Amino acid sequence: MNNASPANAAALPDRRLFLSAGPAAAVFSALGAAAAASPADPDQRIFDLTMEMRAWTNKANSPASDEDTTAFCCDQQEALFHLLLQEKPQTMRGVRAYLAYLIEETSDYLYDGAVISVMLKSVLASPAMIA
Repeated sequence: MNNASPANAAALPDRRLFLSAGPAAAVFSALGAAAAASPADPDQRIFDLTMEMRAWTNKANSPASDEDTTAFCCDQQEALFHLLLQEKPQTMRGVRAYLAYLIEETSDYLYDGAVISVMLKSVLASPAMIA
């Protein structure tokens, strides 16, 4: 009970506020951590890898590239390609980007059937395809 006069009375916080503050803070903290941990675009890594591989391909095919530079660029692209093979697209947008890159690469370099098989299995394992 507040014994102060009504004119000078400071509003006392409701005890329910204190009781709910702990669990609410935990919930909002967990939601904030989950939002920070999940990227805005779950397929961003696919887009980043394909963009970087294209950049290395362009550098390798540049008229200014000597034999050593071209070999280095191809090695970089191959390492990134192996990372891409480990990615599973999470959305239809990611599936389309993955397939577009597969088509682009197979038309340029004619990867063997084993590599194409790995990429297609990755696409088929995508949550977007399973839904």
